[in-house]
Amino acid sequence: NPFVNDSPGEISGTFANRNHFSLLMAIGCLLAPTWGLAGERLAYWRLPAVVGLLLLLFLTILGSGSRAGLGLGVVALLLGVILSGHRIRKALAFYPRWVYPTLVAAFAVIIIAFVSLSVMADRAVSINRAFALDAGQDMRTRGLPTVLSMIKTYFPFGSGLGGFDPIFRIHEPFALLAPTYFNHAHNDYL
Repeated sequence: NPFVNDSPGEISGTFANRNHFSLLMAIGCLLAPTWGLAGERLAYWRLPAVVGLLLLLFLTILGSGSRAGLGLGVVALLLGVILSGHRIRKALAFYPRWVYPTLVAAFAVIIIAFVSLSVMADRAVSINRAFALDAGQDMRTRGLPTVLSMIKTYFPFGSGLGGFDPIFRIHEPFALLAPTYFNHAHNDYL
């Protein structure tokens, strides 16, 4: 909810955070090629629409600031092209063999060009966050010793469903106090 979870200057839409928003965009990167090549007869008007959609979705991931979303977006783009490769080859069966690799290379060049433009315009927040990460300032890293001590205290049964937030506040050292709160361990294994 943007009225409850909104972080000024971050792109997250109506999602809880930028990672959830970027995951939706990555799913879109995976589904767009499938939609563009669906049906018995290939609708050629969809191909430019797919390229435009993929650019829009991937550039939105870059702008969101999600490092995990950036990785998922790259994987989704690659998987989308791989999963659609057979259908693209089938549609291009009447063209010379060099057309398919040329189209794939042209698509890659277009994506790289727009990502480069996004980086040069300082709009690729995800890339900036990936390279500017100061592990000492990352709350996940700073909170790890506290989370590990909580695991020792509440192992093997835990503190109860939904109990992380109040239990963390009980164990939270003064050095971690901030206007924001640490509502989960940010690590599935922990």
